[in-house]
Amino acid sequence: MECNQNDLFESIPACDGEINLPGIAPRLYFMPFSQIVAWPPIERPDGSTSADKIAAYQGNFTLAADAKWRYLDIVQEKSPLTFESQGEEGSKSIINKGEIKVQGTKAAILAFCAMANNTRMVYLAQRADGKFCVLGCRFYRGAKTTPSGALGASPTDEHATTLAIEATDFVPLPLYPGEIETEDGKISGATGEPLPDEEA
Repeated sequence: MECNQNDLFESIPACDGEINLPGIAPRLYFMPFSQIVAWPPIERPDGSTSADKIAAYQGNFTLAADAKWRYLDIVQEKSPLTFESQGEEGSKSIINKGEIKVQGTKAAILAFCAMANNTRMVYLAQRADGKFCVLGCRFYRGAKTTPSGALGASPTDEHATTLAIEATDFVPLPLYPGEIETEDGKISGATGEPLPDEEA
Protein backbone atom coordinates (compact mmCIF):
# COMPACT_ATOMS: atom_id res chain seq x y z
CA MET A 1 0.00 0.00 0.00
CA GLU A 2 1.29 3.44 -0.92
CA CYS A 3 1.00 6.51 1.27
CA ASN A 4 -0.85 9.55 -0.02
CA GLN A 5 1.26 12.55 0.97
CA ASN A 6 0.12 16.01 -0.02
CA ASP A 7 2.88 18.59 -0.34
CA LEU A 8 1.28 21.61 1.35
CA PHE A 9 4.47 23.52 2.05
CA GLU A 10 4.45 27.03 0.62
CA SER A 11 7.01 29.80 0.24
CA ILE A 12 6.57 32.37 3.02
CA PRO A 13 8.03 35.76 2.11
CA ALA A 14 8.83 38.46 4.65
CA CYS A 15 7.37 41.57 3.05
CA ASP A 16 9.03 44.96 3.48
CA GLY A 17 6.89 47.14 5.75
CA GLU A 18 4.87 44.22 7.08
CA ILE A 19 3.65 44.89 10.64
CA ASN A 20 4.26 42.06 13.10
CA LEU A 21 3.10 43.22 16.52
CA PRO A 22 3.44 41.03 19.63
CA GLY A 23 1.01 40.27 22.43
CA ILE A 24 -2.66 39.59 23.04
CA ALA A 25 -5.59 41.84 23.89
CA PRO A 26 -6.32 42.63 27.56
CA ARG A 27 -9.47 40.47 27.57
CA LEU A 28 -9.30 36.66 27.55
CA TYR A 29 -12.48 34.64 26.90
CA PHE A 30 -13.10 31.27 28.55
CA MET A 31 -15.55 28.37 28.46
CA PRO A 32 -15.70 25.02 30.30
CA PHE A 33 -14.92 22.25 27.82
CA SER A 34 -18.16 20.51 28.80
CA GLN A 35 -20.23 23.49 27.62
CA ILE A 36 -19.08 23.13 23.99
CA VAL A 37 -21.56 20.80 22.28
CA ALA A 38 -19.83 20.67 18.90
CA TRP A 39 -16.52 21.93 17.54
CA PRO A 40 -16.01 23.42 14.08
CA PRO A 41 -13.76 21.31 11.85
CA ILE A 42 -10.03 21.85 11.57
CA GLU A 43 -7.91 19.64 9.34
CA ARG A 44 -4.99 17.65 10.72
CA PRO A 45 -1.61 18.22 9.08
CA ASP A 46 -1.47 14.61 7.86
CA GLY A 47 -4.88 14.66 6.19
CA SER A 48 -5.41 18.15 4.82
CA THR A 49 -5.57 19.36 1.24
CA SER A 50 -5.04 23.03 2.15
CA ALA A 51 -2.47 24.71 4.39
CA ASP A 52 -5.05 27.35 5.39
CA LYS A 53 -7.36 24.66 6.78
CA ILE A 54 -4.60 23.31 9.02
CA ALA A 55 -4.10 26.66 10.75
CA ALA A 56 -7.73 27.73 11.28
CA TYR A 57 -11.09 26.32 12.34
CA GLN A 58 -13.82 26.41 9.69
CA GLY A 59 -17.18 27.46 11.16
CA ASN A 60 -18.50 28.15 14.66
CA PHE A 61 -18.53 26.54 18.07
CA THR A 62 -21.91 25.14 19.10
CA LEU A 63 -22.52 25.90 22.76
CA ALA A 64 -24.84 24.34 25.30
CA ALA A 65 -28.17 26.08 25.92
CA ASP A 66 -27.66 29.49 27.58
CA ALA A 67 -23.85 29.12 27.53
CA LYS A 68 -21.83 32.24 26.67
CA TRP A 69 -18.14 32.99 26.45
CA ARG A 70 -17.20 34.82 29.65
CA TYR A 71 -14.07 36.90 30.06
CA LEU A 72 -11.13 37.71 32.28
CA ASP A 73 -9.54 41.16 32.08
CA ILE A 74 -5.81 40.44 32.23
CA VAL A 75 -2.50 42.29 32.60
CA GLN A 76 -1.71 42.57 28.90
CA GLU A 77 2.03 43.23 29.17
CA LYS A 78 2.59 40.20 31.45
CA SER A 79 0.47 37.56 29.68
CA PRO A 80 2.43 35.85 26.91
CA LEU A 81 1.27 32.94 24.77
CA THR A 82 3.82 30.39 23.53
CA PHE A 83 3.92 27.06 21.73
CA GLU A 84 6.47 24.28 21.36
CA SER A 85 6.82 20.78 19.98
CA GLN A 86 6.56 17.79 22.32
CA GLY A 87 6.88 14.03 22.02
CA GLU A 88 8.90 11.57 19.95
CA GLU A 89 9.40 11.61 16.20
CA GLY A 90 6.36 10.24 14.43
CA SER A 91 4.17 11.00 17.45
CA LYS A 92 4.89 14.68 17.97
CA SER A 93 2.23 17.16 18.95
CA ILE A 94 2.18 20.83 19.95
CA ILE A 95 1.73 22.16 23.46
CA ASN A 96 0.19 25.63 23.53
CA LYS A 97 0.80 27.63 26.68
CA GLY A 98 -0.42 30.81 28.30
CA GLU A 99 1.02 32.52 31.36
CA ILE A 100 -1.92 34.78 32.14
CA LYS A 101 -1.60 37.47 34.79
CA VAL A 102 -4.71 38.85 36.52
CA GLN A 103 -4.62 41.77 38.94
CA GLY A 104 -5.36 40.96 42.57
CA THR A 105 -6.95 38.07 44.42
CA LYS A 106 -10.52 39.26 44.96
CA ALA A 107 -13.22 36.71 45.69
CA ALA A 108 -14.32 36.31 42.06
CA ILE A 109 -10.75 35.50 41.00
CA LEU A 110 -10.27 33.01 43.84
CA ALA A 111 -13.54 31.30 42.92
CA PHE A 112 -12.48 31.07 39.25
CA CYS A 113 -9.17 29.52 40.31
CA ALA A 114 -10.89 26.98 42.56
CA MET A 115 -13.22 25.88 39.75
CA ALA A 116 -10.75 25.99 36.84
CA ASN A 117 -8.16 24.06 38.84
CA ASN A 118 -10.12 20.82 38.27
CA THR A 119 -12.12 21.74 35.17
CA ARG A 120 -11.01 21.31 31.57
CA MET A 121 -11.33 24.72 29.92
CA VAL A 122 -11.12 26.33 26.48
CA TYR A 123 -9.72 29.84 26.03
CA LEU A 124 -9.92 32.38 23.20
CA ALA A 125 -7.24 35.08 22.98
CA GLN A 126 -7.17 37.96 20.51
CA ARG A 127 -3.85 38.55 18.80
CA ALA A 128 -2.50 41.99 17.92
CA ASP A 129 -3.68 41.55 14.32
CA GLY A 130 -7.28 41.21 15.57
CA LYS A 131 -7.56 37.47 14.97
CA PHE A 132 -8.51 35.09 17.78
CA CYS A 133 -6.63 31.89 18.60
CA VAL A 134 -7.67 28.87 20.67
CA LEU A 135 -6.06 27.25 23.68
CA GLY A 136 -7.60 23.79 23.94
CA CYS A 137 -8.69 21.22 21.36
CA ARG A 138 -11.50 18.69 21.20
CA PHE A 139 -9.35 15.54 20.95
CA TYR A 140 -7.27 16.37 24.03
CA ARG A 141 -10.27 17.66 26.03
CA GLY A 142 -9.43 21.34 26.21
CA ALA A 143 -6.81 22.99 28.38
CA LYS A 144 -5.47 22.45 31.89
CA THR A 145 -5.33 25.51 34.16
CA THR A 146 -2.89 25.75 37.05
CA PRO A 147 -3.48 28.87 39.20
CA SER A 148 -1.02 30.51 41.55
CA GLY A 149 -0.95 33.85 43.32
CA ALA A 150 0.82 36.24 45.62
CA LEU A 151 -0.54 38.82 48.04
CA GLY A 152 2.84 40.50 48.37
CA ALA A 153 4.49 41.90 51.48
CA SER A 154 6.06 45.32 50.95
CA PRO A 155 4.13 48.29 49.45
CA THR A 156 5.83 47.77 46.06
CA ASP A 157 5.28 43.99 45.79
CA GLU A 158 3.02 42.48 43.16
CA HIS A 159 -0.46 41.43 44.26
CA ALA A 160 -1.70 39.22 41.43
CA THR A 161 -2.96 35.84 40.25
CA THR A 162 -1.25 33.82 37.53
CA LEU A 163 -3.01 31.20 35.39
CA ALA A 164 -0.64 28.71 33.77
CA ILE A 165 -2.59 27.28 30.82
CA GLU A 166 -1.42 24.21 28.89
CA ALA A 167 -3.22 22.67 25.92
CA THR A 168 -1.97 19.83 23.73
CA ASP A 169 -3.00 20.26 20.11
CA PHE A 170 -2.11 19.28 16.55
CA VAL A 171 -1.57 22.94 15.59
CA PRO A 172 0.29 25.87 17.19
CA LEU A 173 -2.32 28.28 18.62
CA PRO A 174 -4.93 27.61 15.88
CA LEU A 175 -6.97 30.53 14.59
CA TYR A 176 -10.72 30.83 15.14
CA PRO A 177 -12.42 33.23 12.69
CA GLY A 178 -15.95 32.17 13.64
CA GLU A 179 -18.57 33.75 15.87
CA ILE A 180 -17.90 34.30 19.58
CA GLU A 181 -21.16 34.50 21.52
CA THR A 182 -20.39 36.58 24.61
CA GLU A 183 -22.56 37.95 27.42
CA ASP A 184 -22.49 41.31 25.60
CA GLY A 185 -23.39 39.97 22.15
CA LYS A 186 -21.63 38.23 19.28
CA ILE A 187 -18.21 39.29 18.05
CA SER A 188 -16.12 38.15 15.09
CA GLY A 189 -13.21 35.82 15.76
CA ALA A 190 -11.58 37.21 12.62
CA THR A 191 -11.55 40.86 13.70
CA GLY A 192 -12.98 41.18 17.23
CA GLU A 193 -15.67 43.51 15.90
CA PRO A 194 -19.33 43.19 17.02
CA LEU A 195 -21.60 41.15 14.76
CA PRO A 196 -25.17 42.21 13.97
CA ASP A 197 -27.97 40.68 16.03
CA GLU A 198 -29.76 38.16 13.80
CA GLU A 199 -33.04 38.79 15.62
CA ALA A 200 -32.92 42.55 15.04
